[in-house]
Amino acid sequence: MRTPRQRKDGEDTLYRLSNRQAGTTGENQFDPQCRTQLLRLVNRLSKLYAVQITLLQVSGNGYNLLLAAPAAMPSRKTIEAHFRAYHGKKATPPNFDDPAVLRHWAERLRDFSAFIKDLEQMFTVWLNQVKHGGKRHGTSWCGRFKSAIIGPAQRLFAAWNNRSRDDLPRLGRPRSYQGPLAESAWHRFWYRHPLLADVLAGTGEAGTALCLAMATGTVWPIRNALRKC
Repeated sequence: MRTPRQRKDGEDTLYRLSNRQAGTTGENQFDPQCRTQLLRLVNRLSKLYAVQITLLQVSGNGYNLLLAAPAAMPSRKTIEAHFRAYHGKKATPPNFDDPAVLRHWAERLRDFSAFIKDLEQMFTVWLNQVKHGGKRHGTSWCGRFKSAIIGPAQRLFAAWNNRSRDDLPRLGRPRSYQGPLAESAWHRFWYRHPLLADVLAGTGEAGTALCLAMATGTVWPIRNALRKC
């Protein structure tokens, strides 16, 4: 019996999503070609879906993804824009004049489960047909992907939608990590990306770790935070 997935569709929410490659040790690792393809697929699907990708970490035989899913249904204008961005301007769109069709697309484009389903299916098809030349068959993933709620994401969506520092209240500087490295990393990241630093600070330790990871060019802060989720 499947355990119901934890989700908060009633509010903008930041999730940690993860899964691992199936297979024997040594044969199920993400080599550079696989990592590049997974990143390419994430970037491509981001054009279609209304979710926001905050971080993608690929290492060993698995991935960790921080994704913000909106509570509000995307408007018809947004749906049409995302459809064209993904399929191209010459593609024939669905009949968005049909309320049922429009609602189906609105629900799909904000659904992080649908995003991951497309991502993993597309990666498996590439892995089997391209990388292994059709000699591999079946899924490449260890069952259902895992998900955990990190926290609210209202400020993340406010930042992406408004694109203005003045639209967000200023937060105090986080102090989750101490010492010279953390101090210099925060200063460097804060001045280069003030809006993103403000927003991520509101997500607690995960946001702090993400800022430090991007500032220092290392993955240890986000790895430590993800282990606690």
